[in-house]
Amino acid sequence: MAKRLRRPADARQAFGWRSWAAAHQFAMSGIFSTLAAGLAATFTMAAATVSAVALGETQQLAPDIAITPLAVVEDSRCPPDVRCIQAGRLVVEAELRHGADTSRPILALGEQMRVKGGMLTFTYATPPAPARGGSGDETPPLRLGYSYTPDTAG
Repeated sequence: MAKRLRRPADARQAFGWRSWAAAHQFAMSGIFSTLAAGLAATFTMAAATVSAVALGETQQLAPDIAITPLAVVEDSRCPPDVRCIQAGRLVVEAELRHGADTSRPILALGEQMRVKGGMLTFTYATPPAPARGGSGDETPPLRLGYSYTPDTAG
């Protein structure tokens, strides 16, 4: 459940407002709490629908469409504990099975590709590992997610 912010200082901090009066009016209106609750529910639902697989695992996108990420071609993403000039990118080669047809697309994170009957999108990847080694922390395995949007008849 989203935290209800009633104090002007909470709204000022959340939105970086410098005006006490604007923050006070917004915090007292209750609009922020309603907005925050709706956003929390949206993100919770979005997180629940993400299906991610490791390299070599198969993700079923539709009854006749499945994708298996095979290899990382490029991973130049910026680690979370480093400031980078560019965000970098993640490029993965995969095996796409669409009915009896098989192809090997190479997609960067966020890219789309037209496939027979719809659109394939490389939608998700676990964040890169931190640049600084922790106290024996293991790097979490790379997990990848794809989505398929069928064409609409019309």
